[in-house]
Amino acid sequence: MNNKRAQVSETMTWIVATIIIIIMLLVSVFLASLVGKNKAFPIQNDFDLFEHKSFMAYLMTKDTNGQTIYDEIKNDGDLNDFNGNFANKIFVGLYSGFYNQAIFLGINQNTLIAPMQNNKYFTIPPGETPSSLLRSSDDRNIVVKDAIPLNENKLLQMILWHTN
Repeated sequence: MNNKRAQVSETMTWIVATIIIIIMLLVSVFLASLVGKNKAFPIQNDFDLFEHKSFMAYLMTKDTNGQTIYDEIKNDGDLNDFNGNFANKIFVGLYSGFYNQAIFLGINQNTLIAPMQNNKYFTIPPGETPSSLLRSSDDRNIVVKDAIPLNENKLLQMILWHTN
């Protein structure tokens, strides 16, 4: 108990080291937040990873007969009551909070000039057509397009459209 100077100097060393560590952590968190604001998973036009994964999961879902939705749509050539209503429930439920202009799933001829087939499960904004949604892509719009071939002539296409 006579030599308290040694205890004080050791304690001061640990206090200074702890303060330095805390400052280094704060600086690294601050720098990471700056980088994160600039590059935080931007949704690029034409691709949204979450949309793609949920679209693939939807297509692999099996109906009551054990047939996948992809095979069902491929064989029928169009959406039916089961897979159309199911897609509407999933995609409108998932994306209506962000994609504020259009959420559309439909069949498209595998050519650039053929319009998409309208269906009763997804609606598009007044004055727009599915084909015009495909061409709408500028700085104010985020248009995500995902397509799966059904055969050599048809695509199953998802369009998600958001305007700022």
